[in-house]
Amino acid sequence: MQRLEKREQDLIKREETLALEKRSLNELKQRLELEQSTFQIQQDDYKQKVNEIDHANDSIKKERDRLSQLYYELHALDGKHTGRLHQLQKSISTLRQQEEQMTDARIFVFEIKSYESYFSVL
Repeated sequence: MQRLEKREQDLIKREETLALEKRSLNELKQRLELEQSTFQIQQDDYKQKVNEIDHANDSIKKERDRLSQLYYELHALDGKHTGRLHQLQKSISTLRQQEEQMTDARIFVFEIKSYESYFSVL
């Protein structure tokens, strides 16, 4: 009888131990599920951030290409304007030379008229 009681007590202890282990396993399972859920949420967040970064990189690339195109257009326009500026500077220089020549010619004509009037008086 004592053996049976001892055996029964051992079985009760084992059942209690099993119940504790089962409870611990259930708690571990719940924590694992929570961590898996958290991990899945973080993974989704990371995927979303990667998508946003990819989109931003695409936008940056498009903007860089657009700015590069604008730079080349500006450089071409600058070259055109520089050419026009040189042409205008040459034209202005030519006009100044012509003006000086005209002024010299007027002075010469004035001097000739002055001499003519001087010699006509004599």
